[in-house]
Amino acid sequence: MEPDKREEIWVSASEINEFFYCPHAWWLRRTGVISADLELLHKGEVFHAHQQDNVKKEQSYSRWSVAFLIIGLSSLLAFIILLMLK
Repeated sequence: MEPDKREEIWVSASEINEFFYCPHAWWLRRTGVISADLELLHKGEVFHAHQQDNVKKEQSYSRWSVAFLIIGLSSLLAFIILLMLK
């Protein structure tokens, strides 16, 4: 039987994080491609800054949603307890 000739590929946790942040940047770094197009690099930086702002907004919305959910459930629980006490 012939031994497996596939090369082992190790992926670190930081690489997985980089991939989820920007798959294209991960691929470029993994393949060793270096872009000489400074305008395109600047557009990528602007795009990522915009994406970061969007993520921060979404996180803020999520926190507010959880807060309102807790308030709503607490109010419902208080209403049910009041009904049971009558």
